[in-house]
Amino acid sequence: MRPLRLTLQAFGPFAGREVVDFRDALDSRVFGIYGQTGAGKTTILDGLCFALFGESSGRERQGEELRSQHATPELETEVSLVFEVGARIYHVVRKPRQTVKAKRGAGSVERVHWAALYEVTDLPLDEISAENPGVVLEERRVEAVGERLAAILGYTADQFRQVVLLPQGQFRELLTAPSTRRSEVLRGLFDVSVYERFVERLKAQTSELRAQILQGRTRIETRLGAEGVDSVDALRGRLVEIAEQVTAGASSRDAARERRDSAQAALQAGRAAADRFAQHETATASSAELEAGADEIAKLAARVAVAEKARACQNPHDRFEECEATLKDADKACSEKAVALDTAVSAHKEAETKLLASQAAEPERRSAAAEVARLSEIKRRLEAASPLRAAADTEAEAAAKAREGFTEVTEARTRVEAERDAARARLTAARDQERSAREGDTKLTVLRQEEAAAASHASVASLVAGLKTQLTEAQSQSQRHKALVAEALEGVSQAEASVTAALAGRLAAQLHEGEACPVCGSTDHPTLAHEGGAAAEADAALEAVRRAWADADGEERKASQAAAALQGRLADAEARLADAPAPARRLEDIAAERASLEADLDLATAEEELREADGVILKVEQALAEATQAENKGRSSLTTAETRATEAAARLDGALRDVPETLRDVEALERARLAAVDHDVELQRHHQEAVQAERLAHDTLQRATLEHQQAEQTLRSASDALKKREAEFDQALARFGLTRDAFAEAKEDVLQHDEFVATIRAHEDAVAAARAELTRTRAAIEGLQRPDLPSLETACQGAETACAEAERSLGQAENEQARVSAALDHVAGEVATLETLSERYGAIGKLAELSEGRNASNIALRDYAIAATFDAVLEAANQRFERMSMGRFRLLRKRDVGDRRSRAGLDIVVLDAHTDQTRDAHTLSGGEGFLASLSLALGLSDVVQAESGGVKLDAIFIDEGFGHLDDETLDMALDTLRQLVGRDRAVGVISHVEAVKQQIPAGFEVRKDLRGSRVLARTAG
Repeated sequence: MRPLRLTLQAFGPFAGREVVDFRDALDSRVFGIYGQTGAGKTTILDGLCFALFGESSGRERQGEELRSQHATPELETEVSLVFEVGARIYHVVRKPRQTVKAKRGAGSVERVHWAALYEVTDLPLDEISAENPGVVLEERRVEAVGERLAAILGYTADQFRQVVLLPQGQFRELLTAPSTRRSEVLRGLFDVSVYERFVERLKAQTSELRAQILQGRTRIETRLGAEGVDSVDALRGRLVEIAEQVTAGASSRDAARERRDSAQAALQAGRAAADRFAQHETATASSAELEAGADEIAKLAARVAVAEKARACQNPHDRFEECEATLKDADKACSEKAVALDTAVSAHKEAETKLLASQAAEPERRSAAAEVARLSEIKRRLEAASPLRAAADTEAEAAAKAREGFTEVTEARTRVEAERDAARARLTAARDQERSAREGDTKLTVLRQEEAAAASHASVASLVAGLKTQLTEAQSQSQRHKALVAEALEGVSQAEASVTAALAGRLAAQLHEGEACPVCGSTDHPTLAHEGGAAAEADAALEAVRRAWADADGEERKASQAAAALQGRLADAEARLADAPAPARRLEDIAAERASLEADLDLATAEEELREADGVILKVEQALAEATQAENKGRSSLTTAETRATEAAARLDGALRDVPETLRDVEALERARLAAVDHDVELQRHHQEAVQAERLAHDTLQRATLEHQQAEQTLRSASDALKKREAEFDQALARFGLTRDAFAEAKEDVLQHDEFVATIRAHEDAVAAARAELTRTRAAIEGLQRPDLPSLETACQGAETACAEAERSLGQAENEQARVSAALDHVAGEVATLETLSERYGAIGKLAELSEGRNASNIALRDYAIAATFDAVLEAANQRFERMSMGRFRLLRKRDVGDRRSRAGLDIVVLDAHTDQTRDAHTLSGGEGFLASLSLALGLSDVVQAESGGVKLDAIFIDEGFGHLDDETLDMALDTLRQLVGRDRAVGVISHVEAVKQQIPAGFEVRKDLRGSRVLARTAG
């Protein structure tokens, strides 16, 4: 990973936006990051680590704790990093969880952790921005961004802190870490997945085989238990007994079936005879019922005969009724025509009266025509005077407009005077507000400085309290593990005693009187030891308690190291707390006062308001002068317009002196003239309507007289036809011997004639069928006796029940036989499978134990593969370490198992050329340990670059450590660092040592002041 540009906003001590461009520094191969204590040098590493992994370089601060105390409330904390991996360039942006000022209103909003990852390979670095971030790979989903970055980088945050970014207090961790911890780091950098998969597959197969064996045994025991036996032989004996029961049951079933079949045949014959007796009884009842209905059928036949006579008289009756309806219609029409004739006579008389009245109104019509002529003459005179009227109207309109204009300019002047007064009041208020805002801004600056100091003190105090709690817990954990170690040691002692006793017993069993003891050589054996148990079991128990002791001892060492580390961190934090001045009042009170002042204070708005008020007063005063001038001009124009309007009105009055005043208006005159014309036309129209109405009424009277005469003639004809048809109907009734009442009663039966005939015929057919069925059933029962069906059914049911019981018993025995036989087959198969699985488990289980490290070297297969690569790492590290230590030290890999308390293969020892002895890496001094850790980090980078494919370690950052070196060693270390860093890698050094700053001039300078820190680039020149 090669960082190109880091941007920090409101992050740590950086209040604003700081851009760290690494390109020139990386070209220098070795560069420095310098500054005062607390300026923010380590914050740059925090920014790198937070951008990539969402956490700080030292793991002590979370993302939300990295927000700058100097930043304004509305500025969000944000970190972005443009970095290069191989041939691709990426851009990651993160915003931690934080509380910022709301964009609207005076409140605040809670922002969640936000992250995005882009690819910018084809985008120039200077063009990458928030508006042009690149091609989106992942956005918003923090987990997805983290997973994508892990895949790109090839290592986790912990591995990054151990091989790329070496923070304060953790620089020596890779050097002094236990073998298991170092194995985790190296596994993340070197691909040993093939070995891990092999071991995991062996473990999975062993576990699966063990589970299958246990499951097989359980299945066998469960199946035998379900059958009520405890062995396979017992199950076979049970199967023989059941076979004998099946044979006996089959014989019983066959006898029961014969008895059932005989009973069923007897019951069937009895039911057939009972059915014949039942049919005869039914036929007898049906015949009797039909004979009883013969009278009703005779009555129905009589009604049919009368209905046939009435149907013969139907046509004369229909013609008679039709004539009756015609006579009724003719009578109604004659009455209607008589009414219409009376109405026509009345209408004609009314029309004659209106015509006489219209003829009497002739003088009124002549007067109306004269009025139309008079008004037409006045219209002609008005049209002749229209130029004078137009001139008068024009001058009057001009005078009205002048009057309106004068009113408007007068009102405008009044409004401008009010605006001038308001502008003067606004200017006074703006000056007071600007003066108050400047005083508040000065107070706000003091409050922010006080709040930052109080927040810093509270943060350190919180850290001290947290570390104390962690230290107490770590010390308690260490004591618990020490107790477990003591308990494990006691178990080891007891197990060793058991092994010794077992061995002594076995040896005593082989001694014979007179033969020499192989241990002491004596031939006298007064008291022989007794074997207390199997030696193999004692050895296994000893091995188990030794492993438990080794595990407990390892945990106790880890807990002690953790407590020691916490003590160091606590001492540093308490020293920082002692140096930080205690605030005079609570942080919450300061923050509340600052927030209240920020909410109320707006200096920029006050200054802008003052400028706007000055501008407004100038504009208003100019507008007032213009309004006064416009008012004077409007007054002069109004006087001139009113004079001209008076003169034009006088000329018009002279031209129309004898015309009535009400008719001088053209529109009024036209309305009067049109009204006179309408009155004249209306009188003429009424007269014409009266003449036409009299003519129409006369014609209507003549037509009504004719139609009434025709209706009387039609009525007489209809009366004659009715008499004729009535005579014909009476003759038809007499011919068939019917009266009108008898005919009326038979009309309904005529409609049901066919239905009645069908009913009679159906009855006759049913009587014949019933008589035939009665004869047949009587012959069928002749010579038979009625059977006793209940007795036959009882006997049949008893035989069927006995047969079913015999078959059920046989079925149960056969099912039992099949089930036991299947169980025997299943158990035999399980036994065969179990034998095969046990053979495989013996071979694969042994191989799995060896691969997991339970072997003579106590090294797992995975660690054995890593150890080979780790040798190359140590060799590359020694190229630097030997030179930096002037040939004294060399790093070696510890190969012996020792007391088996830890895994072999990855522990580091130091070969000291002065004593020609090896010693633990923990024994190195601060300066020696720094040089060893630096060499190991550079060596690891070399091997990773060469062997790990996608993992790229293009840059390494070292936070402090050079302060432990004397001048000579420092010079040697820096010189070696410059020569061995390589052309494809760069090292960034964070230090406050002046000698380092002089020898490595390229890099960055971090400077701080009361407003926060700034990052400045340094050049090699």
